[in-house]
Amino acid sequence: MKTKSHPALSLSLRIFLLSSVIGSLFQVSPSFAAVPEPQETPAPQDICKTTVRVMPLGDSITVGKSSGATDWIAYRKDLWNSLIAANYSVDFVGSQINGDSSGFDQDHEGHGGYTDAQVATYIYNNDPDGKVNWLSKNPADVILLHIGTNSLDEFPDDVEDILNEIDQYEADTSSRVTVILARIIDRVPPSQMTNKFNNNVEAMAQKRIDNGDDIILADMEDDALIIYKLFDDPVTPGDMYNYLHPYHTGYTKMAAEWKQAIDDLYMQCNTAPVVTNPGNQVSRERDQVSLQIEALDPDPGDALTYTAERLPPGLSIDGTSGMIGGAISAAASQGSPYAVSVTVSDNGNPFRSTEVFFSWEVYPWRDIFVPLILVRKN
Repeated sequence: MKTKSHPALSLSLRIFLLSSVIGSLFQVSPSFAAVPEPQETPAPQDICKTTVRVMPLGDSITVGKSSGATDWIAYRKDLWNSLIAANYSVDFVGSQINGDSSGFDQDHEGHGGYTDAQVATYIYNNDPDGKVNWLSKNPADVILLHIGTNSLDEFPDDVEDILNEIDQYEADTSSRVTVILARIIDRVPPSQMTNKFNNNVEAMAQKRIDNGDDIILADMEDDALIIYKLFDDPVTPGDMYNYLHPYHTGYTKMAAEWKQAIDDLYMQCNTAPVVTNPGNQVSRERDQVSLQIEALDPDPGDALTYTAERLPPGLSIDGTSGMIGGAISAAASQGSPYAVSVTVSDNGNPFRSTEVFFSWEVYPWRDIFVPLILVRKN
């Protein structure tokens, strides 16, 4: 049925209806909610800042408890020393302090007996009492996460909760945190559950990496080459102090694995020197040698140093210029050929080096001249 309306009212109604329709067209429904502006993520080179804040995060394996050592240094002191030796400027951060204080930053966030679920609760803002917020109180650029040993099962969900909390911290603070996530060490005797857990954690982490999450995997279970036997085993001494905790030899291996992962992360901060291989060399005993190793560093201002191994006797390399010189010893042919390696290192942050290999053949002095004398007699 049709009805009549006043012309002015009809015009107003049409305007109202038109505005309502336009408004409904641009109304955002929950399923099509506007995506918030992404917060600016620091450029990759920002991680190359002067001081790297590193948070060792985990349970008693991070603390160093039950390792046979009284000072509870875990892997942290060996890692600290290797980072300083490589010219990193490092600040270990965390609310806990353990270890020998001489020349070693003792700060960490290891908590004996903690499970991955507990770490997920306290790492950022899930503490119901609001008293514990490790990451906000001790901001980090890099987190070394070794967790899952306590209440071990095969599920990676709690570890993913930790990663989600770290991501939330990054979003809330416009910061960038790289997590070096460990496949945790095994136990004595080795456990299939540890391997299942690690495989599931790695699969979960890889999906996140593929989606752009800042995660680096460190294989403590296998690549650290820990021997899963007790240190006092009468047949094959191992790297474990007890069934869960490493002995100091095991911690040293863990430190090396962490160091490799940190090197991989900070590789972009300093470019290794470019070295021209001089090629295989042939000389005779008593020869005077001058062989320049050609090298350059792509990073302006980096100074280069040169070292060499297995040079023929009588030769040495100048550590500053890269010139190999000297007189080859009279009996040098007896050890020929020489498998020479030359390493060129820079003083960037962190140190980088490049190694080249070549062979050096040395002939007896007479082998060169006797044929010439015979030719002259003929």
